[in-house]
Amino acid sequence: MDIRQLRYFIAIVEERTVSGAAKRLHLSQPPLSQQLKAMEEELGAALVERSGKYLEITEAGRTLYTYALQMVQLMEEAQTEVKEVGEGLNGKLTIGVNTFSVAGLTETLHRFQRQYPKVTYKIQQNESSQLCRLVRNRDIELAFVRSASSAR
Repeated sequence: MDIRQLRYFIAIVEERTVSGAAKRLHLSQPPLSQQLKAMEEELGAALVERSGKYLEITEAGRTLYTYALQMVQLMEEAQTEVKEVGEGLNGKLTIGVNTFSVAGLTETLHRFQRQYPKVTYKIQQNESSQLCRLVRNRDIELAFVRSASSAR
């Protein structure tokens, strides 16, 4: 079973007809019926029963439906979060600071948090030379350091 089949099954249960689910999914009815049959064969259990014009979900189908909803939701959340992380809208940022390096760091971080509320950050304090090494080694993503010229 794959996520596509689970989406099909959810539509069948919610529409209570294969034709209604096919219309909702923009598919033709025969392939959808075949997918339902394949799922039932794979699971070794009837998932729906025909009751006149409509389908009724079986106990096995109810169990699958509950899990299918959770899995589809989890898949959608994962896709959204991965996309946000890839776009820099979500994730974790490790920042290195030298105690004398940035005046106004607090306000900068507040503005950053307002603009990127799903990004958390961790601040690591160290000497400028050590912070530069950590950035080069990709142990931290960003460092505010005091340059030799600003030390005068």
